[in-house]
Amino acid sequence: MWWRHRSIHATWAARPTSTPRSFFSACRSSWAAWRTFPASTISGRRGSTTFADIFSVNLNENRVNTIVNIDNTGYRLWGVWTCDSDLLWQFVSVRRTADAINEALEAAYLEFVDRPFTKANLKFMIEAGRALLRTMELEGAILPGSDVWLLDSNTDTELAQGIVKLGVKFEPPAPMVDIRITSYRNIASYTLLLNQVAQEISGGTLAA
Repeated sequence: MWWRHRSIHATWAARPTSTPRSFFSACRSSWAAWRTFPASTISGRRGSTTFADIFSVNLNENRVNTIVNIDNTGYRLWGVWTCDSDLLWQFVSVRRTADAINEALEAAYLEFVDRPFTKANLKFMIEAGRALLRTMELEGAILPGSDVWLLDSNTDTELAQGIVKLGVKFEPPAPMVDIRITSYRNIASYTLLLNQVAQEISGGTLAA
């Protein structure tokens, strides 16, 4: 998809939409990693040279990030998709959150490198990881149920070589990309209406 951008020569030129998306991706530090790209208005855009806006919804449904102009409120980035074929990693925010947590765990465990195997060190290492995950959960970065533990696959031979294996589980919240609403008529409201009228007649403003 292409967009028209006003150049330094005050003329309109076609540019790929990957440009504004790359900009917002580079500026992701301005909002939490687990939040999706805000539907930010793109200034300096005029029309589309390839697809009409009516196709934006279809593109997004097929996991293609695009641009929309909802009710003429301005052109906005639209889409939260990665290019991963694994549906577990199809959302940008989920991928970014997992990367951020893994990097934070690496930093947290750096201080334990080269420390001796002791009960205290192993205990502190587990507690450090769990404390990090609890903090991320309180901030809304991950869902409840995270944990850090010593894997059962640790063997005496590996431990004697200085190798210790930890298990870490956490779940970044997926964005709600498909909100489905089913509405119904509630004809029982007529009974409620009659009851309200009867109450007002018997003891309210309409009483004889």
